[in-house]
Amino acid sequence: MRHLVKCSSVPEPTIHDHPRVLFICTGNYYRSRFAEALFNHHAQRNGLPWRAFSRGLALFFPQGDISPHVIQGLARRAIDLPNTAANPAALTTGDLEHSTIRVALYEPEHRPMIARQFPGWENRVTYWRVPDLGEMEPEEATALIETEVLRLVEELKRESEEREERCARHMAMSHAIPVFHQREADPRLAKGGVTTTGDPCLTLGAPVGEEDNAEPDRGH
Repeated sequence: MRHLVKCSSVPEPTIHDHPRVLFICTGNYYRSRFAEALFNHHAQRNGLPWRAFSRGLALFFPQGDISPHVIQGLARRAIDLPNTAANPAALTTGDLEHSTIRVALYEPEHRPMIARQFPGWENRVTYWRVPDLGEMEPEEATALIETEVLRLVEELKRESEEREERCARHMAMSHAIPVFHQREADPRLAKGGVTTTGDPCLTLGAPVGEEDNAEPDRGH
């Protein structure tokens, strides 16, 4: 049975958009969509610029538009359905390249699938431990996803606060040092320009396409 849902889609990610979290599962029908909706809801509530989108690795399974477990889980938490996209979408190389954080929901299932379909990217993804239906009851799985999403939101919130503090100190020092001495201290200024590298006021996350080969540990 197909579950037709009328809701506005989350905007497609672009290189000019917010820093992005990409959630990956098999069919982009259940686990990744629930994670996407939870993250967008809590990121907005916490005033974070981050936005999530989700993709699937095997959309050929005829499941429908969205799992009823997602609809029910979000309803129980009073979270609006439009926090996730209206339809499943297949993962592409562009999605991987234009995301800052990438999370696959179940390592034993998804690491080999990513390795086959997108060689080299399997080591640039964080893996959680949320199996599909049949291995874990939906109530337990959605609760586990919620725990991991809230942990990620808190981590990004803490990083944002620390960045703001660094930015404030940076700005205070910049105003305290005369321009002439700033040019002596920083050869980039003497050349007529400053790059954004290392500027705590301009860094929102890992630059697109310039992340390390291994993702930081943002979950299990």
